[in-house]
Amino acid sequence: MRCWTGFALLTVTAVLFVVGCGNSGPLVPVEGVVKINGQPAGNLQVVFTQAEAPQGKQRKAGTAVSDSSGRFVIKPHDGSPGLPPGKYKVAVVDNNLVVDEEPDPNKPPIPNRIPRMYSDVLSTPLDVEVVEGKTVYEVNVPIF
Repeated sequence: MRCWTGFALLTVTAVLFVVGCGNSGPLVPVEGVVKINGQPAGNLQVVFTQAEAPQGKQRKAGTAVSDSSGRFVIKPHDGSPGLPPGKYKVAVVDNNLVVDEEPDPNKPPIPNRIPRMYSDVLSTPLDVEVVEGKTVYEVNVPIF
C-alpha cells in the first residue's frame, strides 16, 4: 500500500485546484537546482504555480523531482514545452516521506527535510520570476 504524508497530499491537492490549460503566448523551459540551506538536495518534488492567473484563464503549473545532485526539469501539467513568463510560487515536498509499504512501528519515522510552510503552494514564501531568455533557476529552502 502506498502511504502519502499530509504534506505531499496537500501540495498535490492545492495544485489541482489552480492548474489550468489554454494559456497563450511564449513558453519558457524551466530547469534548475533545488537546495536545502544552500546544499543541493535530491528526491524533492518541486512545484511551480503561477502566482496570479492571467485574465480570463486559470493558473499554469508544472512539477519535477530533483535528482541526486538537486537538478530538476519542470514538466507542465498540460504537456506544453514550458511555462509562460511571470511570477511563480514554488512549493517543495520531501519525497523521502512517500513510501510503498506500511510504516514499521518499530522504526522511527522518516524525518521531513522541508518545513511545512514550503510544502504548499498556498503558504510557501518561495517565488521565482520566469523570464524569456533564462531557463535555469535556483530554488533554496532555508532551514532555520
